Amino acid sequence: MFTHDGFARPHSPEADGDAAHDAGRRYRTGVIGVADREPGVIRVNRPVVEAMCRHHQRLREAAIADHVRDGEALEDAICYVDGILPRIFLLDGQLVLDQRHVAGDSDAITATAPRRGRYRIGLGYTWYRVDARLCDTILDDKPSSTATATIVLRHNDLQALAAGDELLATDTADRQVRVLPAAPLP
Repeated sequence: MFTHDGFARPHSPEADGDAAHDAGRRYRTGVIGVADREPGVIRVNRPVVEAMCRHHQRLREAAIADHVRDGEALEDAICYVDGILPRIFLLDGQLVLDQRHVAGDSDAITATAPRRGRYRIGLGYTWYRVDARLCDTILDDKPSSTATATIVLRHNDLQALAAGDELLATDTADRQVRVLPAAPLP
């Protein structure tokens, strides 16, 4: 199981470096992979890369939504998030890391093809081993369960349900969940 400091929960400035890893911190996400020869780099298979891309996209979307909720225009929120979170996606079997806005460099884009079925992942992070029990979510290559997920609805979500709208969500195991009202809300 691998993670990086960007996935630490909660981040504590005084718990930096190796001491942070030994302090039993919790991590939002862990990734199943194999250590690469280069320190801080891991190798993962395609289903894990796909899960990583979906997970990263949700982080970007949540950050944009937070800024919009705070009154920022959508376009400005997207520009701000582009400056702090790179775009990561698969295109024709290659993992694309687009850091042009983050780095302020028009050449800061890379594409990585798998080698022997595994992608070599750095993504600008230093990956290190952690105990899986310290991770809230694990990105692995196992098929998602079809078990029912519990969704906590915010007040705005309840208003949407009362209006008869259908809400779509994805839980932490990447299962798509459809939330429908059982009866109209008062």
